[in-house]
Amino acid sequence: MATKLIPSVVPLVKIISSSFFAFINFLTIDLVFSNSLVAISARECMPL
Repeated sequence: MATKLIPSVVPLVKIISSSFFAFINFLTIDLVFSNSLVAISARECMPL
């Protein structure tokens, strides 16, 4: 039973972990991008 179950679980775990990492990467990129946009707009609005 367990030996039949493991091969079907492994690809599922790989898919879940890869999508999870992709989601984390997307969030990180999104945060960095929005922060840089805020910094750029703040620089534009408030000349030194």
